[in-house]
Amino acid sequence: MGAEQRRQATLQDIADIVGMSRMSVSRILNGKQKPPADVAERIQAAVVETGYRMNRAASALRQGTVLPTIGMVVDHLADPLFATVAEAAQGVATERGAVLVITSGDSGPGSESDLVEALLARNVDGLLLYPSAEGSGPDPRGPAVDRPMVLLGRSSGRDDVDVVLADNVAGGKMATEHLLAHGHRRIGVIAYGGSATVDDARATSDTLSGRLAGHRSALAAAGVELDPTLIVAGGSSATSAAEAMARLLTLPDPPTAVFATNNRMTVGAIRALGSRLRGLALVGIDDFELAEVFDPAITVVTQDPAEMGRRAAEMLFERLDGLSAAPRRVVNPMTLVARGSGEVLAR
Repeated sequence: MGAEQRRQATLQDIADIVGMSRMSVSRILNGKQKPPADVAERIQAAVVETGYRMNRAASALRQGTVLPTIGMVVDHLADPLFATVAEAAQGVATERGAVLVITSGDSGPGSESDLVEALLARNVDGLLLYPSAEGSGPDPRGPAVDRPMVLLGRSSGRDDVDVVLADNVAGGKMATEHLLAHGHRRIGVIAYGGSATVDDARATSDTLSGRLAGHRSALAAAGVELDPTLIVAGGSSATSAAEAMARLLTLPDPPTAVFATNNRMTVGAIRALGSRLRGLALVGIDDFELAEVFDPAITVVTQDPAEMGRRAAEMLFERLDGLSAAPRRVVNPMTLVARGSGEVLAR
């Protein structure tokens, strides 16, 4: 039995429960007929009991309307963080009867801009964009995006659109404070992307800039002088991050602890360390699969990617519904999950 046949069979079950014809129940559920309050309550109860779901697309076509289409561009869809963000946004779109088209860039601004332009050419009604670490999405100085858009994760210096971010400054500060609390003073940093300058205002992206600012703030509060040689660029993959970790280990005075600024940087650090993981403290930002099975288990500072995706999608639909308020900036908290790797004592 196909999906539509199952739907119609369930619709008949609802009709049988409430003692009405299937056509009458269908007209009520599609908003074509307003029933008395008691009948509406009985139908709603039957819908819950049977688990019935309307085919919103078919209903829209029958009524001569078109469902909204949302375009979404994320950086590294294979990354669990981005996959969770996209899944949450998909859930909101489904609830609204909309179609969500998800595509992924390759951490390059050119590819990202091409994907955005391709979605716009297909007349999507709105955009959800998680800018790549190397890019800034649609350039504010370039062609204007003539429809609602919400940025996730990175604002890319834009203040003309809605943005949903994590509290990256607090995240970087928590990671570094955890290492400082266990006696570490030489803390290496694997910074994702191509920039490793902690004082760079942009530092590849505002996400990284915030995390590095938090790191710097925690060091200053502890009276620890920042050593720029301890900050290395980790690129965009676990492989390049492993190479960055190896560079830290070969320093004349290597770090006793490492702060990895995202989950790919953390995985790369673990690859490079191997069995030496027990002798060097490590804290990363963003959780990853199997983080708990290592010895010691990996301490991370987490954000809530599902909440980010859900809230961004809701904000976009609010714009599509006609909201004309000033651009909004939502900053979600981050949380330290201490598992042991950050507690390795300073040598």
